[in-house]
Amino acid sequence: GGILLKKLIVSVLLIGMMLSQSAFAAESSHFSDVPSNASYAEAVNTLADMGILNGDKEGRFNPDKTITRAEAATVICNLMGVSEDAKKIKQSTFSDVPSNYWAVGYIAKMNEMGIISGYSKTKFGPNDPVTCEQMVKMLVCIRGYRDLAIEEGGWSKGYLKVANDLGITNKFNTEPSEAAQRKIVAQLCYNSLFVFE
Repeated sequence: GGILLKKLIVSVLLIGMMLSQSAFAAESSHFSDVPSNASYAEAVNTLADMGILNGDKEGRFNPDKTITRAEAATVICNLMGVSEDAKKIKQSTFSDVPSNYWAVGYIAKMNEMGIISGYSKTKFGPNDPVTCEQMVKMLVCIRGYRDLAIEEGGWSKGYLKVANDLGITNKFNTEPSEAAQRKIVAQLCYNSLFVFE
C-alpha cells in the first residue's frame, strides 16, 4: 500500500506542477543556460521543481556536462523519495567509496535495493561518468520492470528495449554506451515519471 500511495502522491504533485507550468509556458527557464524552447527544458524545470536535479550556485544547469555514477545514485534516490534514508547510511560496501565520501549513503542505498551495482563486489567507480544505458537500467528497475528486461535479454539490450517500450527513452537520441549528459539524464528521469507498474 505504501508504494502505491507514494506513486499517487507523485502523480498528483506532477499533474499540479504541469498545470501551473502550462499557465506560464512562455516564461523563461529556471536556469540561465537552459533555453525555454530547448527540447529538454520541461524535463529540467519539472525535476528542479521536484528537487530531483539541481543546478549550480551560479544558476546554471550545465546541460552538456556529464554526471558521475555517484551523482546518478543521488538522483535516483531523490526520484524514489529515499534520500533521507540514504543520508543515514555511513558505511560503504565498496573499497573505492570511503565511509566519509559525500555520496556513500546514496550509493549504499541504491546497491542495497539492487538498483545500481558495482563493477565488482569491491569496486564501484563513483567518479566515473554514468553511461546512458546504466541510467536507463536504473530507471527500468525503479519502475518495477527488471524481470521483464531480463526476459528480453538483460544487460543492456533487454533494458533498452523495455525502456523504449515504456517511453522512458522518448527524445533519446544518443549512443547508449556514451557518458550521459545532464540534459539526457533529466529527460530520461522525466519520462520515467509517467511509467507505473
